[in-house]
Order: sequence, then structure tokens, then C-alpha cells
Amino acid sequence: MIQILMKLYRFATILAFDVKVLQDAKDLAEQEGVKIFTANIIYHLFDHFTAYIAQIKEEKKQNEGKLAVFPCILKVKNTDEFSSKFHFSLLLSSI
Repeated sequence: MIQILMKLYRFATILAFDVKVLQDAKDLAEQEGVKIFTANIIYHLFDHFTAYIAQIKEEKKQNEGKLAVFPCILKVKNTDEFSSKFHFSLLLSSI
């Protein structure tokens, strides 16, 4: 349970629309690792937040991408060398 919470902790954010954030709140958020987004226009707030989430996902993809196996489409390179006896040793290339 704690591991799940720690993974979700990086998404801890405060979206402050058309309000002033007090310095005490800023200090506490920084201490706790909570990101504060402020904007006077709701669309700007949304854009900042979605960019932040996209950045987190890209960082995760870069860090964990080497561990993942991505699907691909394969084709048989040379059908003349295909043998039903050795069907597991096809010559394949990615498209």
C-alpha cells in the first residue's frame, strides 16, 4: 500500500484558480513535494497541469522504457529458407 501511495505522490498538486497562495502554503507545499499551479485564466491552469502530467509520463517512459517490450509487426524475409521442421527459426525483420 505504501509503494502505491509513493508512486501516486508525484501527482500531488494544487490547482489554484484565481486565488492568491499564501507564503505559508507555498512553503509547506515545497516541503512536502507538492506542486502548486496558479493562474487567473482556467485554460492556462489546465494547460500548465496537462503539460506537467505529460512531462511526468515522458520521464517515466524514458526511465522504464528499457524494461518494456513494445509490440511490433514482423514479416518473413526469405520464404525459401522456411522449413516446417524448423518452424521456430524463421528469418524475421521488423517493418
